[in-house]
Amino acid sequence: MLYQIALPGTVWTCKLLGGSAGQAGPCKLAIGGEFETLGVYDVETCKLELQLPVDEVVYEIALSPEALCFSHGRRCSLYGNGGAQYSWQDMPSYAVVQGLIKQMLSKPEELLKTLQPQPYP
Repeated sequence: MLYQIALPGTVWTCKLLGGSAGQAGPCKLAIGGEFETLGVYDVETCKLELQLPVDEVVYEIALSPEALCFSHGRRCSLYGNGGAQYSWQDMPSYAVVQGLIKQMLSKPEELLKTLQPQPYP
């Protein structure tokens, strides 16, 4: 086995980005399922690069250099703007951070994990 990540629930979806000869940049792995976060990992370093809170099961992920889109419960969320203005890899806006904090006020341990410094390109 070349790569394995232990997670606290059942994995429903994972998507790879980059790493092939035709795509620039390091290879990323996005993972979602029956746990309270969606994680994006750098495959080369095996480190968590982005952790987003979700309040329901993540069933599907679409990942590009500009956009991170995922379905969770009865919702679909999009981070980034398809390359038109900003990407999911950019620093989040105040509105996004404010929304995440409001969403996680009842889960202080998840809030603290999410607010940990994330490496950005």
